[in-house]
Amino acid sequence: VCWVCWVCWVCLGFVAKKIKIKIPEKVSHDAVDECVKFCALDLRSFSAINGDGFKSLCQFLINTGAKYGAVDVNDVLPNPTTVSRNCIKTATTLRNELMSKLILYIEQKRCSTTTDMWTDNYKKIGYTAVTIHYIDDNWVLNSNILCVRQFPIDQKKSGENVRRSLKDFFSAWPQYDGDDWLLNFVWVTDRGSNIIKALEPNIRLNCSAHIIHNVLQYTFKGIENNDSSQTEEEIDLEQISNLITATKSLVRYMKKSGENNLLSKSLLQSVDTRWNSNLAMLQSLFDMYSEVVQLYGQDSRKMSEIDYNLLSKLIDFLAPFKNASTQLEGTSYPTINLVMLHKAKLLKHLLSYKHNRRDDNIQIMFSQLASRSLHAVQERFKLDKYHEIALFLWPPYKKLKMVDSQIERDRIIENVKVQLHNIQEQMPNNPPENTSQTGNLNYSNKNQTHPT
Repeated sequence: VCWVCWVCWVCLGFVAKKIKIKIPEKVSHDAVDECVKFCALDLRSFSAINGDGFKSLCQFLINTGAKYGAVDVNDVLPNPTTVSRNCIKTATTLRNELMSKLILYIEQKRCSTTTDMWTDNYKKIGYTAVTIHYIDDNWVLNSNILCVRQFPIDQKKSGENVRRSLKDFFSAWPQYDGDDWLLNFVWVTDRGSNIIKALEPNIRLNCSAHIIHNVLQYTFKGIENNDSSQTEEEIDLEQISNLITATKSLVRYMKKSGENNLLSKSLLQSVDTRWNSNLAMLQSLFDMYSEVVQLYGQDSRKMSEIDYNLLSKLIDFLAPFKNASTQLEGTSYPTINLVMLHKAKLLKHLLSYKHNRRDDNIQIMFSQLASRSLHAVQERFKLDKYHEIALFLWPPYKKLKMVDSQIERDRIIENVKVQLHNIQEQMPNNPPENTSQTGNLNYSNKNQTHPT
């Protein structure tokens, strides 16, 4: 090949990579048919074709065909046993590569971790997951699952054993011992007594989304159980209880009978472990109410306990909780600065319902419901100094207008100064200046203390 041809080949190759090739319409139609076959033959969900793993595999096969021509797919795809044997090996390799990149961030205490434990319902095997969150040098928030591992079957899930399990995982990297690894992170967990005990020596924050779930559980606890032990307040809320129970029964029946498919949009079932799913269930019925009434009739037994007006008001009451949970569960943006803000919004929302005690029976019911929820928020939704500092450092809310008094604002600002001094003191070769702003953290508000 002459030198000129070589230059043309390089230039044309560069241009070809920059220009997006237009796929013929027939190929697009054939792709749809093949995706339908894939989902039907392998019993996969339709959303599987949007999975990152599926797309990565397809791109690999396309690139292989472009490089080697039409080849038999069986010559390219490995045996399932081979995939199984290489799964742990690949995960270990990727984990080690990730940790080698994160070691500097961890040493500088720039990482936080979330951990959760659950039990498989089928084999009753316990698992522990650890996810690390960090901001890289380009100021991009990242999160990676470090491990999902089986909890030892022969051990109780006590605080001591949970801590030992976490230490054993990090002991694979010899830079520190297990305790030093754990101390390098800020942990965010639920309020389980064993995880609180396990991370007692560490900085640990409560998962705010989990607390909101607990608040709603407490709010509706008892009123859904029509038993003789109900208090007078719970009996007054019986209409709301009947609405939720009737909605669950209706959705369960329509799912089981297949009549859910007769609606233009399916009704959603609630999940016991996620209280927000009750709102999704109520909202789905509200959206499809006219179609359900057309199907069964307004006066049918299935609809007798479902009051459209009460359904609408209950959805309005629960909507701020759903909004708070959704935003606090975000993974692509910081959320610690949102905790104090959403607690203030929930308190304002509940106080407006509590003091709205008009003669209307429905308003009286929601006033009582708000009182229960308000008690739960005040008792369970505790703020940590880091929540307050994070909100202050968020420019739109630096004036802390949602804080009740100037004394409280001054206390938060004082804590910010102390925290900045502590950070400066820990920086190498940068001794702190003598300042009157140092001292112990002022965190005296008993309603703001961090629960342990």
